[in-house]
Amino acid sequence: MFKFQKFTHPIFGSNSYVIYKENDCIIIDPTDISSKHIINFIEANKLKPICIINTHGHFDHISGDDILRDYFKIPLYIHKEDEIMLFNPQLNFSSFIGKPIIIKPPDNYIDENDEIMSFKILHMPGHTPGSICLKYENLIIVGDLVFSNSIGRVDLPLSDDEKMKKSLRRFLEIINEKQVILSGHGKIFNLEELKKENEILWSFLNS
Repeated sequence: MFKFQKFTHPIFGSNSYVIYKENDCIIIDPTDISSKHIINFIEANKLKPICIINTHGHFDHISGDDILRDYFKIPLYIHKEDEIMLFNPQLNFSSFIGKPIIIKPPDNYIDENDEIMSFKILHMPGHTPGSICLKYENLIIVGDLVFSNSIGRVDLPLSDDEKMKKSLRRFLEIINEKQVILSGHGKIFNLEELKKENEILWSFLNS
């Protein structure tokens, strides 16, 4: 069974994760501030990083990519449709915080039905064109698709509310009561909590 450690950005509230099983691990959505904590955690637990995965291309989920890629000498994966966001501060929104972030090209693309360390990749567009989730038996990593009490924004450039509805409906079809949901912001939750707390989700799907 996979274990995980969450690291939350103190300003933007975005969550980074180290997902690990035995000695191997993958790094999800590292930020610049979380990177030093991720390095400390991996080294303290004698883990071997396999790769970095971006669930999507917004700045608060990619700013630590090159820090950790250079430190651990591991590849970066992102969906091809979000690749342009790595290089474009206006599309990744870092230009709006006065600190433009440009990430080096990814080493590999990930797409629907790929598998990385037993996680199945699901293409879930809407928040961004290349948003992805990672699904395993006891865990699903959803990026900014959905949070415990809200959903990812669809009023941004490159967002698409109809694709978001389709992705959210798909998510609700595949999630089960036993899975732990790791999202890009906020707390870790499950399906029961989602049904109780997320009125925005149901309202959006019925709009």
